[in-house]
Amino acid sequence: MEDIFEILVQSKGIDQFIYSEIIETLKRENISNFIEFLEQAENLQNCQSYVQVMNLLEFDNQQQTFYENIRKVAKIIKKIIEHDFYKKNYSDEIYNQTIENLITKILSQEEIVGFLKFVTCLTAIDDKFIQCGSNSLNLLVKMKADLSQQCFQNIKIQNTLLIGANFEKCDLSGSQFENVDISGINLNNSKLFHCKWNNLKTLELPILDRQGCSIFSVRFSPDGKVLLSSGQYKSICFWSQKGIVLQICFSLDGTKLASFSSDNSIRLWNVKTRKTISKLKGHNAAIQSICFSPDGYTLASSGHDQTVRLWNVQNKEQYKKLSGTGGTKYSVCFSPDGTTLAFGSVYGSIYLWDIKQGQQQSKLEGHSNIVHSICFSTDGTTLASGSFDKTICLWDFKARERKFKLEGHTHCVNQVCFSNDGAILASCCKDKSIRLWNVDTGRQLSKLDGHTDWVYSVCFSPDNLTLATGSYDQSIRFWDVNSGLQYENIDDQKFLVNQKCFSNEINTQKSGSYDNVIHSQNFKSGLQKTIVQTEGASIQKSEFITHQGINLKGLFKQKGAYILDQLIT
Repeated sequence: MEDIFEILVQSKGIDQFIYSEIIETLKRENISNFIEFLEQAENLQNCQSYVQVMNLLEFDNQQQTFYENIRKVAKIIKKIIEHDFYKKNYSDEIYNQTIENLITKILSQEEIVGFLKFVTCLTAIDDKFIQCGSNSLNLLVKMKADLSQQCFQNIKIQNTLLIGANFEKCDLSGSQFENVDISGINLNNSKLFHCKWNNLKTLELPILDRQGCSIFSVRFSPDGKVLLSSGQYKSICFWSQKGIVLQICFSLDGTKLASFSSDNSIRLWNVKTRKTISKLKGHNAAIQSICFSPDGYTLASSGHDQTVRLWNVQNKEQYKKLSGTGGTKYSVCFSPDGTTLAFGSVYGSIYLWDIKQGQQQSKLEGHSNIVHSICFSTDGTTLASGSFDKTICLWDFKARERKFKLEGHTHCVNQVCFSNDGAILASCCKDKSIRLWNVDTGRQLSKLDGHTDWVYSVCFSPDNLTLATGSYDQSIRFWDVNSGLQYENIDDQKFLVNQKCFSNEINTQKSGSYDNVIHSQNFKSGLQKTIVQTEGASIQKSEFITHQGINLKGLFKQKGAYILDQLIT
């Protein structure tokens, strides 16, 4: 079989203008068997007459050159039909090396790029070219070829990847996409009339290694470069702690990591060397929560032994034990200025302790059951608490008064988390839902459904646009905060996710699990081209349906597209 590059390179020397004229002629004459049409002299003359009227051939022997170009195109197409490029899906992984080699050869070959665009447009003429045209467009996208300001009317593309494709100012009217990954596609100022895009994959975040284990804790490093998980993955960062690794927590400077497990121990790790610094022992029952102070010098822990313990991170010793309040202590959290430690109790109370004085400042009453999660807003003005009584309370931290009681969940609230600007609070629950709340008004903004079991953890991205959630259904899911749409979920890892957190950069994610190890995985590469751009795009009578049945038209509108349907009378 002739090498596909050797076939494509035969397009060198063909006048680039002729491709658009062939497409227009085939459309005008309503031709499907275009090879036979082009091979007949009388048809060539008709096409030639059209081309000459358009004054697009500007060389001495127009007629001879025109015939040669047409026959050359037909000859190349006939060769492609006999090649796997016409029959097989070149976006499959088995063709990765073939595509890489092809790209290396084609780079800077503008005439081949023009021919591949022509083959893509043939899908609008003949359905038999859908696979070949899809391969051509996929190749162009991977080459980062300039696809802007092109006419791609009525093209039909299936079963391929168009990740990061630049269709700015293109006319894609009448196009049909089926099972296409459009993550990171640029549709700015494009024309999208009467499009039918179905079974789309978009905004897909990276899939973690599939090892079939349960994940119990995930954490981003502060610089966003490391994804840590206490779970069963090939990319293992840390391991050796006995028992289930239940939670991991970074110091603010990202140099240290703390984890605790079901053997009631806490371990401190050096992030750079990936080695254990120390093992902290003191709790004589299950630990519930750990948290570094903002300055990184103190680690707080709480547990079923009814104590909260403060550890000196530098000398690795416990220097204070807070007890006497009775009952298991659940979530612990430092105020942003580091002066106050808040923790929730089994009896529904929230205790505020002065760190320097080692004394209780206040006791907040408002829940009737376990306070399972507490969280400070980044400015320290508001404290949120989530309880097994199915409610969430927002507290004025300075006044020590409850501002709002948020109701809506139908089961235990597992975690609450503020957006980085403090405007939105996210909560997750055993009722399988996630809810977003307006912090200023206490009003529920949206309810996010998609998980099939308890949702344990929620966390905002630094730009507040994305929410990550982890669930007992063994999936990590990502949501667009503004639209409430679910991005591509990591759903076939078979892991239990208990804690999630974004770093200051959306680069890395950490996860934790039941297999007694902590793992690391880079997150940046899979996320850098996931955001669809539709600023200034014109949309009319079109549908853009994901494989989850969600119409993306609303999201496109939020990103600046003009929906013209309502203007039609």
